[in-house]
Amino acid sequence: MLEILELATSGTINLVLMDVSLTNSHYKDRPVDGLWITKTLKSDPHTQNLPVILVTANAMVGDRERFLEESGADDYVSKPIIDQNQFIELIRQYLATSPGLDSELDPGSKPC
Repeated sequence: MLEILELATSGTINLVLMDVSLTNSHYKDRPVDGLWITKTLKSDPHTQNLPVILVTANAMVGDRERFLEESGADDYVSKPIIDQNQFIELIRQYLATSPGLDSELDPGSKPC
């Protein structure tokens, strides 16, 4: 879990796709989930503007609103991802607002 905090504060990433559940994740010997990690990222002035998209298999009525409110995440996508093009476009939208990425966003490119 510490790795995501280190990566986020390093400035080397421009977006986080965060699994809500994150089974077996721990921070300072206590279990944590993706909501807690996202909330931590969003409460830190160094990482609060880093876009975080929650990705989860939890797709019950009200989950989207509850997860976004609880974590402070920027968006929410439920699995399985049916429309990959829509998912890629969502990611592109958030990356387009990240400083220094304009030259790297080629609308004709395809993800690996």
